Amino acid sequence: MEPFSGVCAICGTINQMGHARCVTCGTPLPMPDNRRVLVSEPPLHLVANKVLKMQYRVIRAAGKGGMGTVYIGIDTHLGNRLVAIKEMNQRGLSPLERRIAAKNFQHEAHLLAGLEHPHLPSIYDHFEEGQRWYLVMSFVDGQTLADYLVAQGGRLSVAEVLEIGIVLCDVLSYLHNRQPPIIFRDIKPSNIMRTVDGHIYLIDFGVARFFKPGQTTDTSHQGTSGYAPPEQYGVAQTTPRSDVYSLGVTFHQLLSGHEPSKTPFLLPSLQQFVPDAPSPLITLITQMLDMSESKRPQSAGMVKRELQSISKSFNSTLPLPKPVKISTGSLAPLALKNTSDRFNSPSPASVKRPKWRLVALLTLVSMLILVIFSLIVLSAKILNTKTTNVPVTPITISKSYEVVNTFCNALNGPTPDFHAAYDQLSRNYQREHSLIQFQEYFRGTTQCTIASRPDRNNQAEISITMSCPHGPRPDGPPPPNGPPPPNGPPPNRSPPPPVKNPVDLTVVDEGSDGWKIDTIYVVGYSCGPPPNSTPANQP
Repeated sequence: MEPFSGVCAICGTINQMGHARCVTCGTPLPMPDNRRVLVSEPPLHLVANKVLKMQYRVIRAAGKGGMGTVYIGIDTHLGNRLVAIKEMNQRGLSPLERRIAAKNFQHEAHLLAGLEHPHLPSIYDHFEEGQRWYLVMSFVDGQTLADYLVAQGGRLSVAEVLEIGIVLCDVLSYLHNRQPPIIFRDIKPSNIMRTVDGHIYLIDFGVARFFKPGQTTDTSHQGTSGYAPPEQYGVAQTTPRSDVYSLGVTFHQLLSGHEPSKTPFLLPSLQQFVPDAPSPLITLITQMLDMSESKRPQSAGMVKRELQSISKSFNSTLPLPKPVKISTGSLAPLALKNTSDRFNSPSPASVKRPKWRLVALLTLVSMLILVIFSLIVLSAKILNTKTTNVPVTPITISKSYEVVNTFCNALNGPTPDFHAAYDQLSRNYQREHSLIQFQEYFRGTTQCTIASRPDRNNQAEISITMSCPHGPRPDGPPPPNGPPPPNGPPPNRSPPPPVKNPVDLTVVDEGSDGWKIDTIYVVGYSCGPPPNSTPANQP
């Protein structure tokens, strides 16, 4: 008598034919019933050039996930663009299990349809054909983080883990702040895609669910052993802190190379694998892995801020490049181990130079400083300007100019990097305007140039060439000529060309986060044609 495919009574995982124990929690599965009737199955895999829904042509299989096989295909109705086609796996399932699997698959389609984030795939279509369900999504050219981890020798550097972690916290914060909140419930390296240029995507929403206030437990218990927190096994309802736990396990694996499924809830200390890891990072990951949900960080946003702070301090203490040795003498230059060594360099006395030379040098420097100060005072008197009204802040102006310059460069070009531009905005601005609202307003931008550098009050002006924006303005009063027409320009009249809108910026110092743009105030406002639009009087 052979084991059959069934739903685990403990964790709810749908197991395939041939498994005697649940692949997630290890619980023994029931034995087959002679009266059991399985659904008749189509072929195991789709063949190349198979056309689905008279629109999507299959090229080849790309991989297999927990709930189905993913194929690479082309959309013949939209310029043969590459798409990812996910097929629900129902082989060996009973009619009841097939209905449950179809419900979960449709749940993923409806869940993804309402999401829009630069680190989430876009959904194009979903349909049923030949007793199977299909989900068509944007194609991500890359590899899973699990495969990338293997290619890198089983571990990633601290700097790369911090970079990936900040991105994952950003997308989780977006999901958790939805109404109702969306709990991913299956964060692990195999559900994270990395493109060739390092862009990160969170994929496979097969077991994600909406958070339901007042509910004590989940109706289904799915996830991956080693990554899932204790409450995901039926102890309590999963919350955003459940994803924080899985994210902590993922961080631990990326840094240590330890496979968490081998010892669920018993992960070894990170210090033995990464002795040079920053202690704040070790502390943060330890808190994320706490068995008590209430002792973990409250949100992914809080974890993101901690990672950003750790990243800045970690990057500032990276080793300096080793200097080129220009001689073989005993006094070759010494490479500093970190920036703090600059303040621990040997004092002049340790060089054993004659004291009278040191006194003469200090006297000369003092006289030079006195002369420069006298010249400054004399110049101020000539210009009839009080020196106290002229703060000397060359570093401030340089840093604020750098922020404005980075902001403009991110918006320039045929494919603006809205995420990079959004990162230049202050915490106060980001609280009032989401990334989606910012992208909606500035998506018509074709050119951004600095009209005036930041002045002593850290105020600047940029000139933006843009089409008519399609969203609410981020700041300032409504357009002086009223809102733009909802359906474009009047008939038989060409829309005005894109115009330059003067935009005032104010830059503030946010301490550890550096200089950020705090306000964006559009002075002029005109409505040009939307991007890639055709005038009404043209065919």
